Parts: sequence; structure tokens; C-alpha cells
Amino acid sequence: MLTPTRDRFVEFLLLHLAERTAKNYTPDLYENNLSGLSSDLRVHVSDVNNREIVDALKRLLPEKYVKIGKYVSGQHLEYPTQTSEAGLDEEKVFYEGRIALWRTEFTRRMQELAGLFPPPEPDQPLKHYGFRP
Repeated sequence: MLTPTRDRFVEFLLLHLAERTAKNYTPDLYENNLSGLSSDLRVHVSDVNNREIVDALKRLLPEKYVKIGKYVSGQHLEYPTQTSEAGLDEEKVFYEGRIALWRTEFTRRMQELAGLFPPPEPDQPLKHYGFRP
């Protein structure tokens, strides 16, 4: 049985982000630089750092819960195979420019983690102070 930990919560947030983005955009990918990804996650974990995010991504990768890629010379290269063939080391993939996260068909990790943590709260609706539109 899984226990709720900070590491698993960061994994859950990353999968949730990829899942939410895939529902809204046709290429099924979330693309951002690491600082933008950190900002998205800080809504839920205020002190998350870049190393923690990269480590979480690497934990999700071997089980194919998410695909990681890098846009180079007009094409997306999948990490680690295609990026290493192109001469990109880990530093360039994760810390320089944008990285891409693709949702995969393997969603059971998302379901397992969702049982440990309440879903992230949606944006709060604007308060109305008795004024009519």
C-alpha cells in the first residue's frame, strides 16, 4: 500500500498537470520551461524546487506514466533515447529552454496517487458582494 509522501504528491501534481493539459489541447502535451513548471506547482507546494521536480519526472519515466521530450531543430526528441543521440545531456534537457510532458495511456499511477491526495482545488470563483450585473 502506498503512503502519502511529498515525493508522491509532486508526482501526482505533475501527472495532473499533464492530464489536464491533454484534455484541453490536441497534441496531448504540456510544454514549459522548468521555472514555469515550478510556478505551476508552487500553487500547491510553495517550496518545491527544480531538483525535486526533475527527480519526480525521472521516477515517472521508467514506468511510462509520462513521456519527457525536448523540442530541438523543429522536432520533439524523446528523453533519454533521442535526446542523448542528439548529444543533449540531462542539464540541457531539463534546465535549458522548454521541456515537454506527454500524457501516456498508462493512467493507473494517477489513479493510485489520486487515492492518497485530495484533488487540487479548482480556481476559486469570484465573490459577489450583492451587486447585480
